Amino acid sequence: MKKNLIALAVSAAMVAPVAAMADVTVYGIGQVEVTQYDPQASGVDSVTDVHDNHGQGRIGFKASEDLGNGMTAIVGIELKADYSDNSAFDIKESDVGVDINGDGDTKDNAGPSLQGRDSYVGLKGGFGTVLLGRLKSPYKYAGGVKYDAFVATALEARGNGGMTAGAFGHSSFLSNMVGYSNKFGAVKVDAAYSPETDGEAYALSAMYKQGNIEAFVATIDATLTDAATDDYTATKFGGKFTTGPHSVMLQYEDTDKNSYGATLLFLGYQMKMGMNTLVFQYGMNDEDTDTKDSTYMVLGAYHNFSKTSSLFGGYRNTDVDGETGATAITVGLRQKF
Repeated sequence: MKKNLIALAVSAAMVAPVAAMADVTVYGIGQVEVTQYDPQASGVDSVTDVHDNHGQGRIGFKASEDLGNGMTAIVGIELKADYSDNSAFDIKESDVGVDINGDGDTKDNAGPSLQGRDSYVGLKGGFGTVLLGRLKSPYKYAGGVKYDAFVATALEARGNGGMTAGAFGHSSFLSNMVGYSNKFGAVKVDAAYSPETDGEAYALSAMYKQGNIEAFVATIDATLTDAATDDYTATKFGGKFTTGPHSVMLQYEDTDKNSYGATLLFLGYQMKMGMNTLVFQYGMNDEDTDTKDSTYMVLGAYHNFSKTSSLFGGYRNTDVDGETGATAITVGLRQKF
């Protein structure tokens, strides 16, 4: 009898953690590209590499618990994972003079494969969703990276003349934030705020969706003591229209950093043909100084083997002031799980 009780207790102890994790989800994306970069600069050679330099690879964990009364507790963490060689970046940006990873500079980056993306704890219910932690930026995910068919690939628009990069643009996430989101009819509102002791930052967005039309407006403001990001503001608006197999996306940005400004335009077109999607993207970056104006153009395609597996490729040209820039030709495989 005692042996049976002991066996029952051990079994219960083993089953309890499984039951507690019943609402835990593990997910991710694996991606590797083969890319030829050709910087249009004197004395800089082209580079061909097998890589996952742009941060599409990831693994994440999220869980939820029903608290009753219409409330749910949620928690999540997502990490960048390099599936090509388990290092942060393969190509040294300083060698080729190109902003490969879209962080707004050409400084080299190094580190382990697993690096932080977003992480949060929160509550959701009839009042909306409240999150605390390192959050997805309402600015980044209103239009933005959602409109770029090749985001986190060698063909992406951010940092290449089509969209802003950097922590307060369309790269990275917002740390130490309080976030709120809710939907009011056809309009979804997202907000994030950080009352840091050395300054403050906030981001707001509103997205309208009705049928085959959507429109959005978003803004971000960061006032920090760090001179590199002191008094950064950006506002953008745009939308998407879909008819049959055709989709057109448009986004316009107006930015100001330490009284130095730039405007950016992004135009995207996608046409679905069965398991294939043809993509054309164009961008313009008009800076306060004429020496850094740039244009961006991409022509590429996706072939979806299934809902989770795809092959993609294409050509990108970024032209800076008609004299410098870079071209990229890439082919990649992506697997979602």
